[in-house]
Amino acid sequence: DATLGGGQSSYQVGYLNEDCQFSGLAKCVRLTKVGTGKLTLRTPGHTAPMTVNGGTLELSNTTSTLFTSALITVNNGGTLSGNALAGNVTVNKGGTITGGINGLAGTLRLQGNLTFSSGSTLRCLLTTTSNTKVSVGGNIRHNGDTILVVVPASRQLSVGDEIEVFSGGTQTGEFVVKVEAEGASYELDDYTLL
Repeated sequence: DATLGGGQSSYQVGYLNEDCQFSGLAKCVRLTKVGTGKLTLRTPGHTAPMTVNGGTLELSNTTSTLFTSALITVNNGGTLSGNALAGNVTVNKGGTITGGINGLAGTLRLQGNLTFSSGSTLRCLLTTTSNTKVSVGGNIRHNGDTILVVVPASRQLSVGDEIEVFSGGTQTGEFVVKVEAEGASYELDDYTLL
């Protein structure tokens, strides 16, 4: 596929609110995801900073090659998902990050740091046997963000169950945990993010 880049070019993708895929490389000044659709990127080696202002930016690639070396910023109304290896991610108020692709369990891998702003969300979707998660090589900075655990009707939790939301990373700061469950109610007495 093509390479978006050269000079001082910036690109905004998603005005038609449709899902689309791009297997080329973004080597431009900035790539911004707008609209309500999903943009799936499949090829590692991007150098453009990426901003998610709406819809979903999905990074789909399971290789150990760094998907993007630039900062990814997720803003209000935007979601970052995937199973690729990215660098640093900042999730601002109203933004969401989650592992996995197409709503399936998986791990979004970050080589660098993950920073949450107050009002941002990490969405952890449980399946019958697993869950989405984020692997972090650097630091995880919480600032009053929400860890939202979504439990489908096909998954029943029991006392003593452990859910790994993050792997790796040194965590600091404050967060809240909320649970959305289909057909059940769960109360958390004490929790430690694993």
